[in-house]
Amino acid sequence: MEEVKRETAATSEEEEYRHSGQMFFLGSWVQGEIRDLRTEIRELRKELSAVEIGLRQEIKNVEDGLRQKDNTLRQELKNVEQSLRQEIIAFRQEMKGLFWATIGIALAALAVSISVAIKIWQ
Repeated sequence: MEEVKRETAATSEEEEYRHSGQMFFLGSWVQGEIRDLRTEIRELRKELSAVEIGLRQEIKNVEDGLRQKDNTLRQELKNVEQSLRQEIIAFRQEMKGLFWATIGIALAALAVSISVAIKIWQ
């Protein structure tokens, strides 16, 4: 009976030792996995940072392009406006000339009419 107790105790001690070894193995395995995950997270953060930098640069390039197009359109509008103002000034000058020409023709017609009327009365 004592011998059975000793064997049972020895078996229990062996099981505890194995259990401790397994727990140590599992603990170190978990720590290794945690290290791997941390390393992977660092790498993903670096990749994400690189992508973010690239996107920021692309956004900046698009904004610069839009600003440049906006400035170009503003300059074109300014040129068209100036051209239209010059055409309006030229048109006004032509209208003034046409007005005075019409008055001159009307006065000449009136003078001819008066001259003919005077000749008829004489």
